[in-house]
Amino acid sequence: MSRFLRLLLAPTILLLASLGGCLVSAQTGAVMDEPESSIFQHASFDNVVIQHASFDNIVMMFGGIGLAIVSLSFYAVHLRRSAARLRIDHAADQLLIDALDQMRAPIVIFDSDMQAVHWNSGFEGQFPQLVPLLKEGATLQRALRYGRQNDVFATDPASGAAQDLTDSTVQRLKGRDIVQQIMQTSSGNIFDLRIFPSGDRHYGAIWVDVTDAHRQQACIIAQSRALELKNQQLLAFSTMVAHDLRAPLIQQSALIGFLHEDIRAAGLDLPAQIGPLIVALGDLSRRMTVLVGDLLDYAHADSDQAPPEIFRPDTRLQDVVALAATGPDMEVVIMPDMPAVMVEPKSFDMVMRNLVANAAKHHDRTCGCITLRAYRTRALVVVEIEDDGPGIAPSHRDRVFDPFTRLTHVQGTGLGLALVRKTVLAWGGTVQLRAAPTRGCIFSVSMPAAPVATCTRNLSLEIEPEALQG
Repeated sequence: MSRFLRLLLAPTILLLASLGGCLVSAQTGAVMDEPESSIFQHASFDNVVIQHASFDNIVMMFGGIGLAIVSLSFYAVHLRRSAARLRIDHAADQLLIDALDQMRAPIVIFDSDMQAVHWNSGFEGQFPQLVPLLKEGATLQRALRYGRQNDVFATDPASGAAQDLTDSTVQRLKGRDIVQQIMQTSSGNIFDLRIFPSGDRHYGAIWVDVTDAHRQQACIIAQSRALELKNQQLLAFSTMVAHDLRAPLIQQSALIGFLHEDIRAAGLDLPAQIGPLIVALGDLSRRMTVLVGDLLDYAHADSDQAPPEIFRPDTRLQDVVALAATGPDMEVVIMPDMPAVMVEPKSFDMVMRNLVANAAKHHDRTCGCITLRAYRTRALVVVEIEDDGPGIAPSHRDRVFDPFTRLTHVQGTGLGLALVRKTVLAWGGTVQLRAAPTRGCIFSVSMPAAPVATCTRNLSLEIEPEALQG
């Protein structure tokens, strides 16, 4: 309150003094301008006029003083409110500064010339060598340059050390952009430095310690590479074993066939228990041959593919279905006018043959229906194989694509669907499984679609001969 009174008293005294001086000067001037004879002749009348003028001057003086007091009062209230707002803003700023000081992340506030105006205790603890420079008014560019020259930051470019902040970087900041750089200290800590505009004339810089995240990422990358190497070694081993087993198995199957022919040619009657054993031996030999072939196909599914070709799936599916051994009671419906695809034809046949044969082999009825259809979605064509069989439980839908997985007692190697997925992924597509609307399941295989211009050109070439015949 005393500050307010002092603020009000000083201009009031000055105003009164100035008004009094003006009145005295005006009155004195009026008297001096009047002739001396006139003064004595009209003394009585002048006394009345002077009294009347003095009263008017007093009224005007006090009116001016009152107006000045009111104006100064409003001004003082305004100053008081401004001071209160400044105190609130200062308290909020102090709270923010205290919070920044409690943070472990180094934080620095710079002015428009990139000179530090505040830094927290986290910065002092992490980069004590740079604090004297900031106190001297060094810019951020100079502080970082000094840090690299004095082993505060790593100097190896491969380690992710920050480069000098150039004038273009400052221009980016003035353009309200955010500058981000990865920095590594000589002690091995890695920081994500972000510099951003703060208000109209200031910029903030925060160093976020991402050392643990980078180490975890490096560990994950190393583990992934090790796992990939193990998978490659396992695949190479299985390929070598399968290749080495193929020739003896073929010879074994041939010898079993020769044995049957020699027994029939000699007219020998084998004991009852020997015949079934020979038959079982031949069946096992054939199954081993199929397994070895599937292993080799699986090993080379994503490496030895021929260049892709453009064709319509429905033009090849008739031959695929004929080789799928679906059985005479299984109906296979191929929807016409399928969109053209661009994949390797033989691998396409293998994928479709496996899916159709799988649907027929695992059907729980003597007769059923398998429907093949396709549609285009952007740059992909999706071919769907729907059956009306028993379906696959939701808990097993992800497992069916794993190698050597068999959910039923139907004979098989367990590599069919794994081979399908690996081949489709090599195309750049996907294979998914979902339940059919009524019964059974639907396998959806996406693959690259043929370019639209190529499809139109090929379609016109197919129509032109018919048009010429017409």
